[in-house]
Amino acid sequence: MKSGSMSFYLLAVFNWSEDSAAGEIDITELGLEAGDHHCWEFWESRYEHLGAPPLRVELPARGCKLFAIHPVIDHPQVIGTTGHYAQGVVEIENVWWDEGGN
Repeated sequence: MKSGSMSFYLLAVFNWSEDSAAGEIDITELGLEAGDHHCWEFWESRYEHLGAPPLRVELPARGCKLFAIHPVIDHPQVIGTTGHYAQGVVEIENVWWDEGGN
């Protein structure tokens, strides 16, 4: 996803079965770089720091999780919102950091 200066990935994970499920996702297999990432799960409004793959996911029966995955950068950053499932693309036009600001 890209909105102004923000660039990140959305990952949706579905469980279509009648039983709960758990698993691991190696984000490097999805084309993301290895390293530190911020993960924001939309439906539960939950933050997770992903220091190294894999991302561990637990899903209820017929459940879904939607993650915004951002590489960690050296200044504050928006990592997700609860206003829209695109997690910032719809409600935020641009984000910037003023290194010299207060």
